[in-house]
Amino acid sequence: MEKAAQNYAEGSVERKQIEAVLAKIGTEGDKDKIRIGFDSKMTDFGVTGPQFKVGFIPTGNILMKFNFGALDQTLSKWDAGTVSTAEAALVGHEGEHAVNGSLIGGLKYLLSGPERVRQEIPSFNIESLVFKSFNQLEPLGYGMGYPLWNPAWANVDTATKAEELRRANIQKVAETLYGSKKQ
Repeated sequence: MEKAAQNYAEGSVERKQIEAVLAKIGTEGDKDKIRIGFDSKMTDFGVTGPQFKVGFIPTGNILMKFNFGALDQTLSKWDAGTVSTAEAALVGHEGEHAVNGSLIGGLKYLLSGPERVRQEIPSFNIESLVFKSFNQLEPLGYGMGYPLWNPAWANVDTATKAEELRRANIQKVAETLYGSKKQ
């Protein structure tokens, strides 16, 4: 993610968005109340929510859990560079949930379609910015043919058109995955 931020101009909106996620996640040992865990049995690639002690008593810490094994398996036909970018993008996606306070974690299934879409769009945006920073095709497209970034967009007539395509696909992915039509 740090390298992705550095690929954007100092002070740019994109760089500031990625840097906000990096600042929230922090670094190992800085006691910023973000905990990172790994769960190979988890069905999602990643989830962010409050960390609990016993039962449902929150510790005050944020827990980001990942299943990189499932992501790597899903992306097995892609090159290692794409897989590592996808892992960074996933960390960015979950980190954005921590930044914007939508720590929906296991409660995400209780949210209405429109509310879930609203909370996921900023996270898909960060995910797309990571791929855009390396000008790599976002390979998942979440099985719907809506990549969050496509390098061909960098060659369209205007940067505005590329941004429109990127934002349209972010909206389509969020609505298709979490919108009221999908519920």
